[in-house]
Amino acid sequence: MITCDLCGEAVECLQKEIDGKEFDVCERCWLPLAKKLDGKGRVKQILEEVEGLQKQGDCQETLI
Repeated sequence: MITCDLCGEAVECLQKEIDGKEFDVCERCWLPLAKKLDGKGRVKQILEEVEGLQKQGDCQETLI
């Protein structure tokens, strides 16, 4: 058993990475948080690829 970082209870927890930090969160705490965050955030991998292309100069800005 691990202690939940949100409620402090010793229960089975899920390890979640948030802002580069790893947290132990129990399912009871995670479900409301996941529902609240549903549809928000951004896709990290795609943004990193676009930023990488812009740094390389492989893409051109166009006005359409």
